[in-house]
Amino acid sequence: MILGGVDEAGRGSVAGPLVVAGVSAGREGVKELIDLGVKDSKLLTPRQRGLLYPEILRITTYAVPAYILPPEIDEYVKHGKKYRKLNYLEATYMARVIDQLGAKKVIVDAPDTNPVRFRDELLELTERRCEVVAEHHADIRYTMKFLSQWFEREGSMPDFTRKSWKSWLRILQLKL
Repeated sequence: MILGGVDEAGRGSVAGPLVVAGVSAGREGVKELIDLGVKDSKLLTPRQRGLLYPEILRITTYAVPAYILPPEIDEYVKHGKKYRKLNYLEATYMARVIDQLGAKKVIVDAPDTNPVRFRDELLELTERRCEVVAEHHADIRYTMKFLSQWFEREGSMPDFTRKSWKSWLRILQLKL
């Protein structure tokens, strides 16, 4: 199964575009991305992002960026109706990205205070049908879920993870 993930960067910046990007990969590709330490770009240094970028492109089935320029952002923020402002603009672009990922399931880091409303908006805007999961901090949550399930299934930590990280300590405390 091809799994996709979509997130944004630059939402709070006063300058530059809001960038929405999505990637999709099969099971082995997802494992390889985790092994490389791919995570929310805000948690990485600029150097780390630069080093990971070509690896992400190599591993993923699709990598799709979309850029929302300041004039379009301003138009939606100034003149959009209730629930049709920045979150709606972002959902529109995320839907375009989702349509290009070829994934059966897409996990989205929801910017809306109501993730269910945001998911429903995405489902209305996408042309390609797939399961959409929209949650706050989805990138962190789903990495932890993957690791927890691995531990339950295999009874050990995978070789491609950093066993000294606090993430494993939390998982082990919950399981033991």
